[in-house]
Amino acid sequence: MARVHGKDITSINIDNASGTAADFKAETISLDFSASAETHDTTTIGDSFREFTSGLKGGDDVSHTFMYNNTSTTGIWAVYTGRLGISNTLDFTDGTRTVSMETIVTKLSMPIAVGDMIKCTATHKINGAITFS
Repeated sequence: MARVHGKDITSINIDNASGTAADFKAETISLDFSASAETHDTTTIGDSFREFTSGLKGGDDVSHTFMYNNTSTTGIWAVYTGRLGISNTLDFTDGTRTVSMETIVTKLSMPIAVGDMIKCTATHKINGAITFS
């Protein structure tokens, strides 16, 4: 098993509002991805140990922190403002393994501080199945 450093991610693709993928690896500071599954307690009265059954998967949030780029139509900020509230594809790969999912961009934030680069965050809500390949 090879260990992979975050700098070795080969692409982070975000579909724009028209569904065309754009690679924003160069602007990315971090991508916080997680996948989860719900469980439901099925323990009956008198049992000594808890029992669970699996439930729905997904619905997690993905947080993407990136450097602000003000290119008018193709920059990351323009793509994200066009994606706000729209379901489209987000995927990332290390060249060997790829994770792909439909997401809805639910929040954009742009804190501005004098003396620092503008770093923005987009929050995605996973919408449906996640593909691991």
